[in-house]
Amino acid sequence: MKNWLRLTNKNKYMRALLLALAMSCPLVAYSMDSLVPEPNVHAEITREALAGILAPSNLQAVSDANQSQDALNSEAASEKRRHFDGGNMHASVQYINRETSRALNSAVEADSELQSRADALRHLGLMIHCAQDFYLRSNYVELKLEAEEHKADPYNIPLVDWAMVPDGITGLTSGTKLAGAKHADLEDVLRKDSLAANGGKVVVSANVTHYSIARELAVRETQRQWNLFETILRSRCGDRAPAVIAALRKASPPTAAQAALAKEREVQTIVGDPQDNPNAEELEPKDVQ
Repeated sequence: MKNWLRLTNKNKYMRALLLALAMSCPLVAYSMDSLVPEPNVHAEITREALAGILAPSNLQAVSDANQSQDALNSEAASEKRRHFDGGNMHASVQYINRETSRALNSAVEADSELQSRADALRHLGLMIHCAQDFYLRSNYVELKLEAEEHKADPYNIPLVDWAMVPDGITGLTSGTKLAGAKHADLEDVLRKDSLAANGGKVVVSANVTHYSIARELAVRETQRQWNLFETILRSRCGDRAPAVIAALRKASPPTAAQAALAKEREVQTIVGDPQDNPNAEELEPKDVQ
């Protein structure tokens, strides 16, 4: 054992070489089960987008729900439509609409019912995750960069027109269609949810990568989704809208038990998955106008 532990000059050289290599590599760890980079890029994006809008505890409730979509060994992590993975982008857009509808229907009582506030913040977080993944796990960035104006100013690429997904978006010069990354494939070239991902590390210009562009788009999309959420609430709630919005922004956040109940309700109300069964129906409380 002593002989095995004794360092020779050769061993020292090898250890120094390995240390140098390790220090030169990005410190991005992946969970093979959750398929998400650690630390969670979704949490970072959500905080950056909403930190000036939501109180820290309320923001944490949204962020927790967002990150639950990538929870280790969870059904959410393996469900393609929640991440714009695979070929059925229409199912992912339907999922965004469904979670928005559920968040709105719960939010109308957020000023008076703590559990309704918990439900609203949770469904909002679930929806935001999917919307963020559109930019992080599709070829939207690549298609938009085919236009010279966007290549010259990549941080001004417009946010997606959801009504155009998926059939209305193609590459300007290539004619390539909009597509999502392969599910559970960390090596897919469309994945850009970290700087180390094959799609993320593509360099556009100095200090500009596909990851940095997709991340910026995801931040802006998160802000757009919140602004749209507030706009619809003002229309629905009338004179009560200021109190409802204030409750979602600043009032006491849901407890762990209430958040767990919100999650349980979500599981119980799903009655079909159009991703696997095109004829399945979802339980929609109300349509989002």
